[in-house]
Amino acid sequence: MRTSSRLTESLPAFAILFAGAIWGLFWLPMRAFESAQLPGDWLTLLFFAIPALTLLPLVIYRKRVPSHMLITVLATGIFTGAGSVLYAVSLVLTTVAKALLLFYLTPVWSTLFGYLILREKLRFARVVALFLGILGLVVILDTGPLPIPNNTGDWIALSSGIAWGYGTVRLHSQQNVPICESLFAYFAGGVTVIAFVILLPLSDFAPFPDLHQVMRFIPWIALVAIGIILVSIFLVYWGALRLSPARVGLLLMSEVVVGIVSAALLTDEPFGSREMIGSVLIIGAALVEIFKQESIDIRVKG
Repeated sequence: MRTSSRLTESLPAFAILFAGAIWGLFWLPMRAFESAQLPGDWLTLLFFAIPALTLLPLVIYRKRVPSHMLITVLATGIFTGAGSVLYAVSLVLTTVAKALLLFYLTPVWSTLFGYLILREKLRFARVVALFLGILGLVVILDTGPLPIPNNTGDWIALSSGIAWGYGTVRLHSQQNVPICESLFAYFAGGVTVIAFVILLPLSDFAPFPDLHQVMRFIPWIALVAIGIILVSIFLVYWGALRLSPARVGLLLMSEVVVGIVSAALLTDEPFGSREMIGSVLIIGAALVEIFKQESIDIRVKG
């Protein structure tokens, strides 16, 4: 009976680990589309717009969100959506290593916001997991102990992690909002943010691709948007409603491991001892989060 209960409690954690693994493979379709002259910033807009338009009729039909909560739910979607799209934008404006490390400081921000807003206890196991996860990122990405932002892309990557961390804290406190409506707010928020960013006068962004080329690949773009992005974000949201925001951020680090290993297997990118040690540390952080003992606390007086 206890084993069954523990398994049920662990399912959200495994769902988020799996979603992170899916995102770790996301570079495959992105590179395929890029090779077809479809730039990543405009692809990101389509990847968010298609699920938003898919969910919109259902949201209108269901009318499950009370009018007094609409602004709150949309604001949460703006923050979580901004976290994802700003991360994608940062990959264009800075190095992949810097973007990864600065975004995956998310558990630090989630822990901070969780303590300040949700009054969560700072547990010993969480401190250990944070240390292992951040150390694993530093080892893998080899950017030095202090990834200090020094250009626009770095600041956008840092902002993406803060936005995602704050957004998941808000999401965790809105457990009475149906997940379908929360997902729509996420994708609508992402569309709003990426559309605004694309309009900024940044030379790194490509012009809108040829419309004929877009329509030629729209079935495949829709397949990725619905079959990969919507499904993986559903898993993240489902788990985020049941787990603390900091735990969600730590478990999503599986994206880094899967991304680096898959790139090493399928491309000429290296996977040596540094990548192996960092991956073990990150996996260790996830295991600590899944099987941590809740009885060990660090009491922090508020």
